[in-house]
Amino acid sequence: MLEGQTDEARAYMASVEIVRKDLEERLDKSVLVGAWIEGRLAGIVNYVNGPRDPYAEFGGEDEAGVRGLAVGLDRQRRGVGAALVTYCIERARAEGKARLVLHTTPWMRTAQRLYPRLGFRRTPEIDFSPAPGIPLIGYTLDLGDEGGEEPRRRRRRG
Repeated sequence: MLEGQTDEARAYMASVEIVRKDLEERLDKSVLVGAWIEGRLAGIVNYVNGPRDPYAEFGGEDEAGVRGLAVGLDRQRRGVGAALVTYCIERARAEGKARLVLHTTPWMRTAQRLYPRLGFRRTPEIDFSPAPGIPLIGYTLDLGDEGGEEPRRRRRRG
C-alpha cells in the first residue's frame, strides 16, 4: 500500500493508525466528544470524568480532565477547539467537580493561547514527561471561578 511512498508518508500513515487505535480504545473506556461541521467530524476531545478513568492524569475525586483535544486542519480557527473545551468545562461543573486539569506540549502554541482565554491557569507543579522528549505542561481551571474571557468568534465572510 505504501510502496514508493516517502519515509514521511509512511510515518504519517503509521501515526494515523496509532491515533485510530487509540480512539477505538478510548470509546470503550472513557468519554469522547466530537464536534461536527457540515456532516464531517471537525474536532474531538476526551473528557476524563474522574481519577478512575484510565486516561486520568490527576488524582483528586473532585477533579476532571481534558485530554487529546484535536481539530482538523481545515476546521481550525472556527471556534471548534473552544467549543469542545467549553463543553468539558460545563460538564465538569454540572458533575460538581472543583477543578479541571489538562496538559499540552510546548509545541502546541494554539492550545496554549486558547486555554488562558477560557480561564485556565498555567500550573507548573503538575508538569511531567511521560516519555523521554515529551514534556507535558499543565493547566488547571478552578471551577468555582467564572474567570476567563468568552472565546472570540470570527465572522465568516461569504
